[in-house]
Amino acid sequence: MGYDVYSRALYAHGDLETWHHLFFTCQFSSRCWNYLQIHWPAIANLEDEPPAMRRDFGRPFFVEVAIICCWNIWKQRNDFNFEAKRPSFRAWHFCFVADMTRLMHRPSIADAISSWLDNLC
Repeated sequence: MGYDVYSRALYAHGDLETWHHLFFTCQFSSRCWNYLQIHWPAIANLEDEPPAMRRDFGRPFFVEVAIICCWNIWKQRNDFNFEAKRPSFRAWHFCFVADMTRLMHRPSIADAISSWLDNLC
């Protein structure tokens, strides 16, 4: 998807990939966050926003979702760079759901995660 074009454009222009762009503003990661219904504002300092976003998310596992989303974006990037595999939303989604399902072994949030996953588009 957009990650392929983005990476080639970055390398062609000699720009360095930034963590902010990779995880929050490139087309691929934006699609992932939109699917999760999490919208990151354009902020200069990421540390300023998460408490408000956690409150807006309204579930007790915001941090887990954010970390697992970033982890799976990172894995898609690595597959692109080291395995020459084109990033795939379908592959990202499969791995994201699998990782979130592993959290269902935590009884305190198992029902909430299950319900949330069932209600995602």
